[in-house]
Amino acid sequence: MNSTIMYNTIANNDTLHAGNGQLLIQSQTRNNLFLHNIVAAGLSGVLIYNEYTSNENNVFDHNIYYAEGEAEDALWVWKNKIYPDWTAYQQGSGNDAHSRYADPAFVNSLKADYRLRDNSLAKAYGYLAPRP
Repeated sequence: MNSTIMYNTIANNDTLHAGNGQLLIQSQTRNNLFLHNIVAAGLSGVLIYNEYTSNENNVFDHNIYYAEGEAEDALWVWKNKIYPDWTAYQQGSGNDAHSRYADPAFVNSLKADYRLRDNSLAKAYGYLAPRP
């Protein structure tokens, strides 16, 4: 509750292949900000998994989402509703109005090298934490 999650790379987080996605939202999650993050799914394709309808006032925006394979393999579950594509998720959930579905251009995700290549869309749109 009442947390800000910013400038993270969440990639291949579903290590048990349970279909719980890269980000698993719990029931009493409230008043959180999830901004400027990169969320990349592995073979499961599940990006966000939120089966609860009781969580509220959580803001998701200015993020990059990507699933390996075809775009239609990506999946979002928000408030126990399955969204089979990016547009349906944005419209149905009301989340991520300024976010993008795009390849973040990791150096080598197969070897867990999640640094961004120079041509990364994430770099161009400010998804890296500001330097002090």
